[in-house]
Amino acid sequence: MDDLFENLWICPICSAEHPQPVIVCYRCECQILLLNKIKLTAHRLQQLGYKDLSVRFYDKEK
Repeated sequence: MDDLFENLWICPICSAEHPQPVIVCYRCECQILLLNKIKLTAHRLQQLGYKDLSVRFYDKEK
């Protein structure tokens, strides 16, 4: 569960840095928590062998 809240300080869309963890970016209103949930789910799918399902959402930089 810690992974879910790991990147709630920086927005992946506009790179805004927030002084505390946020669910929605103050600058662009990006749903940061939702994006992190999608990324974690995609990562779990990939670990379980469902690479075709996770390829759309998986962050290829990691």
